[in-house]
Amino acid sequence: MFQWLHKAYQGTKKVLGKVRGGVETGARIFRKGKEIYNAVKNFASNLPVVGTVASNAIANTEKQANDYAKRNLGVNFGDVDRAVTTADNLAKYLPRG
Repeated sequence: MFQWLHKAYQGTKKVLGKVRGGVETGARIFRKGKEIYNAVKNFASNLPVVGTVASNAIANTEKQANDYAKRNLGVNFGDVDRAVTTADNLAKYLPRG
């Protein structure tokens, strides 16, 4: 009698499992890219002679990129970071596919 409900549940579970996999993969790629960027930034900032100049140039470029994103896209990079964290937390509650 409720076979259709069971099929609908199984189909929904499969779709949500694929969503979970995609969210986890996207968050992992984002975090890995952020780690690589921070490692390069720290390396450039710690160079003996040009470290201060590089640090100032990086900070200025980051500020300009953030201002550009706010103005043209309506997105703040901090919002993207929070969105990835929220999506990653949400993925914990989705079923595995």
